[in-house]
Amino acid sequence: MIMKRTDGSSSNDDVPTGASASFPYDRITVERFRKSFPRARWSDELKAWFVPGKTAARRFNRWLEQELAGSNVHADSRGRDAYAFDPIVSKYLLVHQDRLEVQTPYSRSVVNTMRDVPFAFWDPDRRAWTVPFRSYEQLHRRWAEIEAAAIRNEPEARKQRGAEAGVSARPGVTRTCYRTPPQALSAGP
Repeated sequence: MIMKRTDGSSSNDDVPTGASASFPYDRITVERFRKSFPRARWSDELKAWFVPGKTAARRFNRWLEQELAGSNVHADSRGRDAYAFDPIVSKYLLVHQDRLEVQTPYSRSVVNTMRDVPFAFWDPDRRAWTVPFRSYEQLHRRWAEIEAAAIRNEPEARKQRGAEAGVSARPGVTRTCYRTPPQALSAGP
């Protein structure tokens, strides 16, 4: 739901004082808006609702905060239901009462994928991605990609790939990057 607030105050007495609000049409939201602001009128010129009064902007901001908080609760509830119906079972996902946490080994592809999940954010203290339940469906769609990248970047898998490539996997040994393949360096002229 996108809502905008503008003050209509002016020193001119012809222009009423108030706030305008515009949001995508949703019958239920409009009913709640009309119930909260019975003096509000639709303005064809503004293509928005106009709420008269000196405190209209403040009242509208308070209503907007309540609306957004209520929609988040509903979306989180839907996400919890989706998780209960089709849970992600993985060692990389921790489920808490109010959120989900994704803890994987570092992978650039995991980072890029998690950035595409709405409302997901990196928590540096926990060293994990925090995802609210409202984003569960988006996380579920991307989970196969996230888990595959996490498995690829496990320390054991990286060591095995390094050993297969002929690079030492011992701790404390620096790896050498060659611009040319090592076989070309050892071959004579």
